[in-house]
Amino acid sequence: MTERRRYTGIDALGDVPWGTHFCLFYETRQDLTDLLVPYFKEGLENNEFCMWITSEPLEAEDAKNALQRVVTNLSDYLDKGQIEILDYAQWYTKSGSFDADRVLQGWLAKEREAVERGFDGLRLTGNTFWLEEENWSAFEQYEAAIDGVIHQHRILALCTYSVKRCGLAEVVDVVHNHQFALIKREGKWRVLESAERKRAEEELRESQERFRTATETLPIAMIITRQEDGAILYANRQYCETIGANVGELIGRTAMEFYDQPGDRDRMLSLLSSGEKLKDFEIKARRADGTCFWAKVSADTLCFDGQRSVVTVFQDITESLHLQEERERLLTQSEDLAGALRAERDLLETVMECTEAQIAYLDRDFNFVRVNSAYEEGCGYPKEQLIGHNHFELFPHEENQASFERVRDTGEPAEYRAKPFVFPARPELGTTYWDWTLTPVFEPGGEVQGLVLSLVDVTERIRSMMDLDAERARLRAIIDTAPLPIVVTDEKCRVLMANSVADRIFGLPVPQGDVWTDQALLKRCYPDGTPYESRRLPLSRSAVDGEVCRDEEMTVLQPDGERQVILANTAPIADSKGRITGAVGVFQDITERRRTRDDLRRYAQRLRLLHDVDQFILASPPLDHVMRATLVRLRPMTPYLRASVILFHPDSAEWEIVAVDTAGDTGLPSGQRGPLTRVWYLEEIRRGEVHVTDNLQELTDLPPWAQVLQSEGVRSYVSIPLIAQGELTGSLNLGLESTDAPTEEQLEIWREVASQLALAVRQHRLRQEVERHAEQLEHMV
Repeated sequence: MTERRRYTGIDALGDVPWGTHFCLFYETRQDLTDLLVPYFKEGLENNEFCMWITSEPLEAEDAKNALQRVVTNLSDYLDKGQIEILDYAQWYTKSGSFDADRVLQGWLAKEREAVERGFDGLRLTGNTFWLEEENWSAFEQYEAAIDGVIHQHRILALCTYSVKRCGLAEVVDVVHNHQFALIKREGKWRVLESAERKRAEEELRESQERFRTATETLPIAMIITRQEDGAILYANRQYCETIGANVGELIGRTAMEFYDQPGDRDRMLSLLSSGEKLKDFEIKARRADGTCFWAKVSADTLCFDGQRSVVTVFQDITESLHLQEERERLLTQSEDLAGALRAERDLLETVMECTEAQIAYLDRDFNFVRVNSAYEEGCGYPKEQLIGHNHFELFPHEENQASFERVRDTGEPAEYRAKPFVFPARPELGTTYWDWTLTPVFEPGGEVQGLVLSLVDVTERIRSMMDLDAERARLRAIIDTAPLPIVVTDEKCRVLMANSVADRIFGLPVPQGDVWTDQALLKRCYPDGTPYESRRLPLSRSAVDGEVCRDEEMTVLQPDGERQVILANTAPIADSKGRITGAVGVFQDITERRRTRDDLRRYAQRLRLLHDVDQFILASPPLDHVMRATLVRLRPMTPYLRASVILFHPDSAEWEIVAVDTAGDTGLPSGQRGPLTRVWYLEEIRRGEVHVTDNLQELTDLPPWAQVLQSEGVRSYVSIPLIAQGELTGSLNLGLESTDAPTEEQLEIWREVASQLALAVRQHRLRQEVERHAEQLEHMV
């Protein structure tokens, strides 16, 4: 507990510590309100959970009203559950009769709940007016039980007794079971303590004084800490000197601050709670200045100053530990040295024989002293012919001998990788390659007494690498000279190789070493222009999924905006065990082939359209049928919003719509007429020119028929004259949704169709003329 004393709100009493159990003898209802209202007001304002158990003459509702008059925001405290005001039947006798143990455990449970909810503790009062004579003995035992345990808890308990209901014997019992009593004399409240309790407290003070005198003279460090939070309640002189702080600096701080490992205290408490005596428990403690020392501690629980506490005795054993460690170290050192020499010899033998490296030990003159079996097998000489003989007599090599001498003379080790060597006595082996190290061995005086030569034959690996490099060079040459773009990746789709043809086809250098899927600059799309998800690229699928992709068309957007059509063939590369190690992609530029194919297809469509128009004309159907059928066949080749054919009638100076093709309803259907004077581009088409309005939506002061086109969403408007043998008979008109200018190909198709339609109009009019002359002849005959 960090706050040891609480103000009661009662001036005659002042401050008391947690665990105080006292009583009040009252005569009137006013006596109760005079003391209990300020008592609870103080508790509410100081973050205490409050319980008021009422009885006559001041029942629950009256108590609440009395408190409300002083604590104006009482409703707030009630709403957040900081105070309960209950009738005695809701607490003391709620089971039908008084059960002392149940009531006592109820108070302790309320205290635990209050602390868990963040309150400092529990402040309570209970009125005993309800007690009958037959309950007095049980209640007296209950009061004695409370008085025996309350000092260990965060509880202030005030019991109220009516003077009118207590005889002399009862008053004596009440005072005996409480620390003190409040009684009103001559209009003033006074504190009454029992002589027995006073004597006990005096004895306690004397005992505490003797305790402090004894502990202060002890040569052993000792502290007493509160069990629940480790707060230091007492520290003797020796402990202060050991920690390096005075007692004023220690009281109130937590013991955990002086444990190097705070968990040590938790383990000590766990042992104590299990009933074990804690003795000679070694911990690492910390002084006030932060330095650490080893201590041997013994501890036990006790009640100190009314609180559950732990007394701990410390003995600094740092020096003794060091001495013990040093003694043990010296005792084992001699044994270790002897054993180490034997083990070192055995280990050296084991290591030399178990390693694949060829190891030899030579003296400072390079004579063989010891070799392992691997060296014997690798050099071609038995051990008997090596030991005692000079290395360079058997394996002469000036450069190597110079290296040996340099290591011996400088004491600096040497290391070589893939160093070539030809055995003089074994020329059939050719050039061999070795990783080798030369390490000096020193005498105690610092002079080199010998050399350890360690050899690893890497001939096979070096030759394989040479073969691999040659194979890679051949592959690189093949890829670089191949006429088609080729890209090779590893299993993570990182680009390993790409030839210059691949750079040209993708419009940018293919970044080698980068992941193929990350190359955002290489704008790769599906044929319809949708960008590829990087994981779905053919080469990615081959490298990651092992998929074989054949003749898959891709579109690459070049930096200049041009689209290039590419045919991709990709396949995974696997090792001898079938594991995918990469992928290869071969690409082919089919842009021109695709363009030629598209041109031929469109040209065939044009020929088919013109052929169909010729067939319509030869079949001599009604003119509007020819026009309508032609427009329907024109739509797939040159998509439009609407198309129409208009005939001009010079005699009436009017135009007439004879055929319309549109996706929906239109305000300009077939049969619609209008004055030629309102066709603002008439002079252009009379000259045989094609009229193009780039954006009809931007024009104003238009004739009604043009306003209809505007309302139907037409933007670009094209009109092609129908001219046959020099005569303008009408126009082919197209309304486009886009403002883009028509292409030359579109204009060429429209002119060809307009020529055919002009012939159809001329033939229709000639046929009408012949029919008219025939009728005239028939009338004449």
